[in-house]
Amino acid sequence: MSCYDKLYEWTSLANKANRMLSTHLVISHKNLDPKNVICNLDDPMLIVWESAGYINTMHDLIEIALYCSKDETGNIDKERFFSFIAGYKKRTGEFQTDWAPVFENGFLGKLDWLEYNLKLSLWIECSDEEEQKMGTYHVIETIKEIRSYAKTIPLIVNWFDTEE
Repeated sequence: MSCYDKLYEWTSLANKANRMLSTHLVISHKNLDPKNVICNLDDPMLIVWESAGYINTMHDLIEIALYCSKDETGNIDKERFFSFIAGYKKRTGEFQTDWAPVFENGFLGKLDWLEYNLKLSLWIECSDEEEQKMGTYHVIETIKEIRSYAKTIPLIVNWFDTEE
């Protein structure tokens, strides 16, 4: 299957999942990269809020759990992942979720980032050559990330199926 066909498939999955998950929304920062957290003594503060918006509660949980459970090589550490989930459950209580759509919804942010960078790369919304090159670089990296994410989804959904 071509890259174009896969992107179309992932977009379709993401849009369907997004419609399914359009209830139980919360407002979230949606970009908890360490560079977006500053500490004043022992008081952490979130900065850079341009990504903030509404997100499904389970999708928000998964996005943060995935981010926080990556090891030094970028792989998801199962123990870290489920430690994060267990901490959330301890705070909020048990929950039942169909995890596949939650993960499929995760394609949306990546596809939006891809679209943004395609516009830079193709000189559609680009002001100079440096910005165009940066867009091209991010297009390539984002496609790699989306492919990796697509391979990760069944693995982690299986983890949930065997854990619960």
